[in-house]
Amino acid sequence: IRDDALRALRAGLQQAGVTNPNVLPGSDYYVEFQAVANELAVVEANALVMADELLEDTAVDNLPRLADLRGLALREASVAIGSVVLSASAPSMVPVNRELIDGQGFRYRVVTGNTYNDGDLISIESIDKGDKANLPEGSVLRWVSPPGFSAPEAIVSDGGLRNGRDPGSTEELRGRVLVRMRVPPASGNWEHLAEIS
Repeated sequence: IRDDALRALRAGLQQAGVTNPNVLPGSDYYVEFQAVANELAVVEANALVMADELLEDTAVDNLPRLADLRGLALREASVAIGSVVLSASAPSMVPVNRELIDGQGFRYRVVTGNTYNDGDLISIESIDKGDKANLPEGSVLRWVSPPGFSAPEAIVSDGGLRNGRDPGSTEELRGRVLVRMRVPPASGNWEHLAEIS
């Protein structure tokens, strides 16, 4: 800023007839333009920061608002769902919210309470959210308080526990926003079908 102003001043003074205008460090012009440049540099830096916040590919604090304008939001963590196989010597009443724990201490709860027989599937979901709540079939869960006549453990059934997801990151949200900008949902394209789904 200072150098551009001094160059323009020097050229203007030369056109006005001053053969060798003094714009060197220490001159009045130099000091004055340095002071002005110091003030304008702050404005320019803030303008660049604000410009970055207005663009989807560089925004940080403003990204959730830009995503919201396109009907998108940061994905929340989700629970894992699936079922376990009851091992019991007689029909057992299993109430809703009866808890189970895996080997890492993640908690799960019964979703559908009922009287179950040996080998019946019991629908459960994780209480703790995230990827680590997903378990492969055959995993062993321990009842916090076993239902009457049941074994202290239950086995995760076919398909395992799935759909547990960690919260979305800012970069994941940015990627979804950029895809929405490149391929807006319309006329039955894949984005439109995904939005309807």
